[in-house]
Amino acid sequence: MRTLLRLALCCLMLFSARLSGQEFSVQDEITIHVRPADRSTLSVEEEQEFLSAATFGARFYEAGDFESAIQQLRVADKLLPGHPALLYNLVVVLARLGQLDDAEVKLDMYRALYPDGEEMPQIRKLQIDLEWLREVHSRAKLTQAYRELFDRGRASFESREYASAAESFRQARQANPGDVAAPFNQAIALEALGNYSGSMDVLREVLALNAADVNRTAVEARVDLLRAEITDQRSSILCSFCGRRLPVSGGWCPDCGHGPFIPDSPQWSSRSCAPGSSATLSTFYSTGAPYQSEPLPCMYSGSYANALQYTTPKRRAIQAARKADGWSFDGNRISMFRDGDHVIELIHDGEVLKQIASPSAGDLLEHSARRLSDGRWQVDWEDRVIEGQRYRKQYAYDGMGRIARETVRYQAANSCGQVIEVSADWRYEGERLMSVALQGGYEGYPSEGSPRMQWRGTVAFTYDTNGFVQREDLNIDSFEKTYAKLSRNMRRDLERYYPGIRINAPQDLLVNGDICGSAGTQRVMNLIDLRAFDAWSPNLAIALPPGVTRATVSFTHAE
Repeated sequence: MRTLLRLALCCLMLFSARLSGQEFSVQDEITIHVRPADRSTLSVEEEQEFLSAATFGARFYEAGDFESAIQQLRVADKLLPGHPALLYNLVVVLARLGQLDDAEVKLDMYRALYPDGEEMPQIRKLQIDLEWLREVHSRAKLTQAYRELFDRGRASFESREYASAAESFRQARQANPGDVAAPFNQAIALEALGNYSGSMDVLREVLALNAADVNRTAVEARVDLLRAEITDQRSSILCSFCGRRLPVSGGWCPDCGHGPFIPDSPQWSSRSCAPGSSATLSTFYSTGAPYQSEPLPCMYSGSYANALQYTTPKRRAIQAARKADGWSFDGNRISMFRDGDHVIELIHDGEVLKQIASPSAGDLLEHSARRLSDGRWQVDWEDRVIEGQRYRKQYAYDGMGRIARETVRYQAANSCGQVIEVSADWRYEGERLMSVALQGGYEGYPSEGSPRMQWRGTVAFTYDTNGFVQREDLNIDSFEKTYAKLSRNMRRDLERYYPGIRINAPQDLLVNGDICGSAGTQRVMNLIDLRAFDAWSPNLAIALPPGVTRATVSFTHAE
């Protein structure tokens, strides 16, 4: 709906760190001077060396060469430690060099040795200067830290490392609380992460600074957009295929036809990727013997609702994935797939998908859908192709807008060729889907003996005390086929599979399945095909192998 990061990099350029380049030093009227040694402990040569070092120190200081000045003064200090003028000079030069701790030591020594010394008035001024310089140096360190953190945050943002950028800008705010650039850019980084609430809080703090260079109108407008995004997150989900924003109550995607999305369905939340969660599909022959057991791969990191929850970054990620697959978009609506000469076009009738066409292959899938008053889209019927098999699927709904019945028709083109119809009737208790009644069958062709095939089954759901699905049990209760007529050749062929077969007598297919012929050594047969029935659960949308009449999906859920 909104691309809130569109101006993010621009904003980063506009809101740059503002740092002061002002420098501070001791007062210019503070000077150093030379006084002869007044100690009788020095020899004549030492007195001369002391005076020379003190004089050179003073001259270097006046020339602005403070490093050379301090070297000379330290020579004099070794010859005559504690000389009052020398202590004073050391304080001045050390302060100029920024060696404030050493300057403080010499200053304290002077005050202790010469409380009434002639430099005492200047010493008091130096004390004030040292305190000021400490404050300036402290601020300079914060300024440098701010600059480094700000630049680090900017580099991280430009590298799309938004979490690192947000943290660097947060630390930069602590180093320079009065500048608006760091908090504004922190808000942009949080927005890029999808943390709209955090971004909005920081922008409100920007407004509270009352800085003259803040465009309050623009920042307030951005806060309003973020507030709308937060509302959308609570009220919207995403189509997991194309990224279309849908009502949180679910439904089908009118752009690409995927769905239904039923975010509050325990069945759809049953295959979590959370540690400790698992799903296992076990199938059994009609005799009760196990056929196979296999773990089902996890589908979502958390619940289905969380996996579909709308955020702008998640929407962009879905769209980017489809574009990488070869799909193109018209704005935010998915429109076409192209891979070389293979093209798929999504044709819309106003707001809803009408057809999926492949001009290169000559295929056409149709959809019929309508929009409800709560914003959801419901599909009345749709065409699907799953693993090369084409299906026409119809839906009926109850008074609460929930799916009540599904009907699937298809021609078993890859097997016996009959037109098969399968239905699924949903039964609820309160909000919970408790069972699905299944039945399927077909009326065969005269050339194959006008057979009538029917099967019935049920799917039952068991829940734990937390409302999670504990088991899904599929049972085929009956599977029969009745022939209206049989030629001698047909009877002879079928006797191999169904000994004692008779006209107008139901033949039990539970053990051998629905066999309609052979191709060499291979049997040609119709399977009980539930692959198009993924609305009530994605876990049992399978085709049952011959003779397999029971399937159980068991779940464990993370605490």
